[in-house]
Amino acid sequence: MKKVTSAAVSAAMILGCTSAFAAEYDDYYAAMRETVYSAELEMTMSMSLDEISDELRAAWGLPDGDLKMDYLYSGAYSMSEDGKAMKMDLDMTMKIPGMEDVSVQTYLDMDLTDETAPKYIQIMKTPDEDKYMVMDCSKSSEMMAEIDSVMGIAYSEDIQKLAETLNSESMQKEPEFNNGVYSLVYTEQEIKDAVKELMLKGEDIYLPMLSSVISSAEASSEGTDISAIGGADGPADIYIAPADTEITDEDREQYRTEIEKWYEILNGVKLFADDAVTMDTELDENGSIKSMDMGINIDTNLYELISAVSGGLELTDEDIDPGEAGITKENSDIKASMSLNCGFSNVNGDVDVVIPEITEENSIDMLAGYAGSDSALVVNVETVDNNGTELLPLRSFCNEIGISNDDISYDNGVVTVRCSVNGVTEFIITINETAVTVTDAQGNARTEELDSPAVIINDRTYVTYDFASILGYLWSEDGFYNAVAEAAGIS
Repeated sequence: MKKVTSAAVSAAMILGCTSAFAAEYDDYYAAMRETVYSAELEMTMSMSLDEISDELRAAWGLPDGDLKMDYLYSGAYSMSEDGKAMKMDLDMTMKIPGMEDVSVQTYLDMDLTDETAPKYIQIMKTPDEDKYMVMDCSKSSEMMAEIDSVMGIAYSEDIQKLAETLNSESMQKEPEFNNGVYSLVYTEQEIKDAVKELMLKGEDIYLPMLSSVISSAEASSEGTDISAIGGADGPADIYIAPADTEITDEDREQYRTEIEKWYEILNGVKLFADDAVTMDTELDENGSIKSMDMGINIDTNLYELISAVSGGLELTDEDIDPGEAGITKENSDIKASMSLNCGFSNVNGDVDVVIPEITEENSIDMLAGYAGSDSALVVNVETVDNNGTELLPLRSFCNEIGISNDDISYDNGVVTVRCSVNGVTEFIITINETAVTVTDAQGNARTEELDSPAVIINDRTYVTYDFASILGYLWSEDGFYNAVAEAAGIS
């Protein structure tokens, strides 16, 4: 139990960061305390690895050139004051150097006001898709239980009390004001101190969460019943810990001890640049936030960080060896940055969010046949074993993801499929060959290679599992799941 607690606390202290503000700087802090119930927004999130050694780049198989990822968001949302109802329309584009842009339109239609008939519907559509992909979580009692749990924490009295405490007691730091912009720069020590304070003052919030993590780990190791939900790597089995887990005085003492321990451990490791966190904020004529630019700047030695964390977890060299990943103290200086640039308009105004009308004809039910649904999050088709290699029936798979037989043709060993799936509009497979010709929505053709050649078995075309990734589907132990839908938050 101790190691599980240490792992959870260490992760929270490394990654957790909440900026709290004092109330003296009237206009600025009034805007920061204002709850934004509705707004139209434009947002860009960028993550980049700015400095990495050639040794690590080679060891990790990273390409030459910029290592950067950009997410562009544009949309609007409207939320009730109690947070139980929300409508959101968000257009997301992911940009990665050397790859085609991926664009997804996402919608959220949520209304938890009526506990007997809650609504939580996620909708997604790519520019090349004819149909909406829909996940109605209200069909699954398990999913709704998870949503209720998260909402309960987000709007709990404990969260409100913590926010008030941090607003009044935390970093008493006034921003600089130049040309209409309020600017704040936090040092590494200020961030570490703030995270420690947040974790200690938020004990009544975070300790129950950590208890659930511990219960989950112990339950999975003991074979406790589990329930399946979606995850970052596709559907996974996750234990849902009881909400009424009892927290003892001993648990509280251990929690505080762990916080202090990890604060000291991480205090001995350089994690950030001198300007660890920066924030520039501009207000509109009504005193509401007009724009906010936030930056997090990492400057650390990965070897030293791994060594410190593994030491805190009491792991041995057998448990973790940075050298196995090509990491040495000499080659593991890393600089990385993340920026979040947000522009807001019509703050708390009359924002109209239009949710598309969903019908059986214009949509695909992502939960149809899903085991956790009270009514497929994954695509399952009957596969065959061919000399130790598991193969996928091409036509059946295509049918399952919405491609009709009319769009599949076979001519003298060549299979041509016309479609509109995650940016692919056509692909051509030749029997006994590994090459697949893929055409995107812009008419650009490229060649993908399968692990093994396509084959015909009993008059049916079969391909290796990696074929599914060409259409944006990845394999998990439960089946093939739509990775594009996963990235868009429909999971």
